[in-house]
Amino acid sequence: MTSTLPRPALSPQRLAPQTGRRFRTDQRHWVSTAAVFVAVMLTSLNLNSVVLGWTWLNPVAFTVGGVLLVMGVARSIRLPGALVPVAGILALVGSLVWQFFPTQNVFGVFPGEGSAGRLAVLLNHAENTVVSQVAPVLPGTGIFMVICAGLGLIAILTDTLATTLRMPAISGLALLAVLVIPAVVRQQSVGIPGFVAAV
Repeated sequence: MTSTLPRPALSPQRLAPQTGRRFRTDQRHWVSTAAVFVAVMLTSLNLNSVVLGWTWLNPVAFTVGGVLLVMGVARSIRLPGALVPVAGILALVGSLVWQFFPTQNVFGVFPGEGSAGRLAVLLNHAENTVVSQVAPVLPGTGIFMVICAGLGLIAILTDTLATTLRMPAISGLALLAVLVIPAVVRQQSVGIPGFVAAV
């Protein structure tokens, strides 16, 4: 005659879901997102040798911060990885519309009537600034929009490589594009402090 051993009772601690640990694991991406924000902003400081003054820094911080915030929220609500960069691009468009299309928007973040004409004017201003001036160029709305759009795209690419694809070392290559611009436009524009900040 065989006897069956009773199954040990599970303790209440083992029955309770470990929500705290799961939450901490799920939200670790915010650390990477914050690191990407700091990396992009420190690298962008080298653009001071291309654009006169620091008035471009606040629009850039707003754009990059808004894009990365939306991408972080998208990960928090478990959006599929392929859609996180799409959310970042939509956030970038909304940020640019909010800042540079004040009267041609719908609800502040959607392009409205006259957006195409306004975009053509801003791009024309940016082109004229680059062609007619020597670095550091005077600050202007058109050049600000181009800088914000470029750094927003770099932030999306860097965050996607570092966080979504888990390739933080390769993501640093995207930041090199920011260093290339002042290095090409103006000789000796990337000094030791700027290079250290980028690194």
